[in-house]
Amino acid sequence: MKISMTHFAILATATFAVAAPMMGAAQETPQATAPAMAGITRDLIPEQVAVATVLPATALGVQTAAPSETGLRVAAWTSRENNTYAPGELVDLSIRATQDGYLWLLDVGTSGQVHQIYPNAHSNGNQIKAGELVRVPGEGADYNLRASGPEGIELVKVIVTDTPDPIFANTVFTPAGPFKSATVSAQELSKDIEVVLANQRDWSSYNLLLNIREARNAEATPVRTAVDVERNLGLTHAERRAVQLALNSRGFSAGAVDGIFGPNTRRALTKWQGAGGLAPTGYLTTRVMSLLGVW
Repeated sequence: MKISMTHFAILATATFAVAAPMMGAAQETPQATAPAMAGITRDLIPEQVAVATVLPATALGVQTAAPSETGLRVAAWTSRENNTYAPGELVDLSIRATQDGYLWLLDVGTSGQVHQIYPNAHSNGNQIKAGELVRVPGEGADYNLRASGPEGIELVKVIVTDTPDPIFANTVFTPAGPFKSATVSAQELSKDIEVVLANQRDWSSYNLLLNIREARNAEATPVRTAVDVERNLGLTHAERRAVQLALNSRGFSAGAVDGIFGPNTRRALTKWQGAGGLAPTGYLTTRVMSLLGVW
């Protein structure tokens, strides 16, 4: 029998999230731009901001520290490009990391309560492989993630570490179905994570947002522009070149592999998106990066 967590009101989507970026007031990383940080916290409650600003992190793909060309990075998305779910709909997550590691997923709802949703009572550990597409829930899983009310924004914090050690030292959890519910505040939990992860050799995180809207309100939800979505991916020069290589290898000529997205690259990307049944915007999203095999 499938297990549905009714409190799991809103789950994930990364760069497709609607008008609700994260990372902001508490962010002091010098590499982060002030405009990016200012917009990221405006729709989040304080508990969500506390978890979102655990560093290093990407918020809707915005890298808060200068990204390494070869370091550990993680991206996540859902199958729904419009980022909006109605209460009662099932939610699925897809995660991919650039290196082997160990995956942790934390959900912070509109109440401010924090739940650890992965690993959980039904997952077979939390180790993932470089480039592997991890789905939560996986096929045949004995639980599901279902959107429920109230309407609003929910944060899912995705963390990948390079060691199997727990990311908490002092946080106590209680069972909540197949998941775990934190008995401390989001602020205390965030401080605990930061202390523990300071001793990790390498780790990365990603903040995912989802809008929960009743069907009658879904069309009224504003969406981020394609340009904003791609800009917030924080792509490295190597990743830009990889996109061009991927397009060329699929028969969509992006021209020179120079990491510069000029008219040829945009035209090739638009044609590839249209051929694959995607919105032909000519701009990248987390899902597009995954389908191209770059992430």
